Amino acid sequence: MVVAATPVQVARFLGWKAAEVRQTAAQLEEAGLIRTDVAIEGMAGEYMVHSAEPAYA
Repeated sequence: MVVAATPVQVARFLGWKAAEVRQTAAQLEEAGLIRTDVAIEGMAGEYMVHSAEPAYA
């Protein structure tokens, strides 16, 4: 499964300020849980991406 969202989408969904999203994303990226500033072909903007294998695979 792959989950991708822009920082603006995450802020809107969680009701957070942009600074909170940036800080949390940096911590998650440092921990190796997400990648930030990912370009997705055919989609505008930079995305934060999490990719995980399903538990049942």
